[in-house]
Amino acid sequence: MRKALEIGAGGILVPHVNTAEEVEAVVRAAKFPPRGERGIGTLCFSARWGTVKPADWIRWSHEEQLIGVMIEDRRAMDHIDEIMSVEELDFVMFGSSDYSVSIGRPGETTHPLVMDAFRRTIEAAERHGKYVCKGVGYPWVENARKFVEMGCHMIELGHDATILGAIWSRKGEEVRKLRK
Repeated sequence: MRKALEIGAGGILVPHVNTAEEVEAVVRAAKFPPRGERGIGTLCFSARWGTVKPADWIRWSHEEQLIGVMIEDRRAMDHIDEIMSVEELDFVMFGSSDYSVSIGRPGETTHPLVMDAFRRTIEAAERHGKYVCKGVGYPWVENARKFVEMGCHMIELGHDATILGAIWSRKGEEVRKLRK
């Protein structure tokens, strides 16, 4: 985590976190003392190669770099309120695909049990003042709208490979139709 934050990442996202203790370990690794255990080395990109005063860089890091964890296992739901109560956790991302696997319904990302866990995640986040992120696939806007209406705060619009693949597939179909 330290290296990712030092090279300028706006935050971190740690997968498969199931307990408050695991979230605490993430926060400790990402934050400087006294809250965390992150070591300081200002000769890095995010500290502008040592040109920022250490105290200013620490303050910036604590205020600007986001800490997130992924809720994607059935076990996490047993601890969702404790997870959300950890100070310095900024957001959680709900991973429907992995969650569907964890409940024995691989690939059924809209299964009622998956959607119920997503709703419960949003409700816990609201109780504790946290944000919830959800990745959406094509059709992006329609899927994003559904999740925002459910109370989701942040949307991940797929990944570069899936977005480009979808666009190229559609454009390829358009070009193939020219031959007909």
